[in-house]
Amino acid sequence: MTLTTRPLAKRPLHASYAALAKSFPLRPFRSEAEYDEATNVLHRLVLRDPASLDEGERDYLETLELLSEAYENDHYPSENGSDPVGALKFLMEQNGITTTALGALLGSKGTASEILSGRRLISRANAYRLADRFSVEPALFFQPPVKSERKLRQNNRRGRRAGNVSAISRRAARKLPA
Repeated sequence: MTLTTRPLAKRPLHASYAALAKSFPLRPFRSEAEYDEATNVLHRLVLRDPASLDEGERDYLETLELLSEAYENDHYPSENGSDPVGALKFLMEQNGITTTALGALLGSKGTASEILSGRRLISRANAYRLADRFSVEPALFFQPPVKSERKLRQNNRRGRRAGNVSAISRRAARKLPA
């Protein structure tokens, strides 16, 4: 069996991405100082109007969020029983913030409603916006990644349960010469 691969379509490297990467290169953080510097860069980008970010800045921000999240998961494990949505509701009540006002902060009332009802997780970018608004640590709003039940059901139907070989792999194995 011969496999052919197609080259991936390359996207152009935006000047804004290159400038950000030059000022703070994207690589795993090895110290608290690197993490702190990354947090400062992240805050500068997250607190800007999302519409003002170009594609290069959005790509850089997304990658920096992933690196920050990995560092935080390794060095600041979240407590069991933490309730970011409950904390948000409490802070909203204490500060007299309505769902409409929260929507203005997060970009849309729909997003605010979905977060408050539990249908949507608080993104890293929104966690930083909320932390800035309420003068608290962003970690208060971080939620552990959870696979949705639908995604788990889809994976199980496809034979991807832990320890199982997928149906595609089983078929391919049967076609290999002994």
